Amino acid sequence: GCGDGTLALEIKKCGTKVIAIDLSESMAKKAREKGIEAYVMSAIELPYEKEFNAVFFNPSKANGFKV
Repeated sequence: GCGDGTLALEIKKCGTKVIAIDLSESMAKKAREKGIEAYVMSAIELPYEKEFNAVFFNPSKANGFKV
């Protein structure tokens, strides 16, 4: 997920529109506090279809990914 939005903010600073997601309401809230459009949802259940030019996914060990 987007976590507290730190990385999403850096991407946004490049002039891109950023939509971020996280399973944690508290993390999505922290991202929103940084000006990021953030939602609580699962990456495997996204309600989007062919709406983005690029998608960035940052897996973490905390979320059960083996990196």
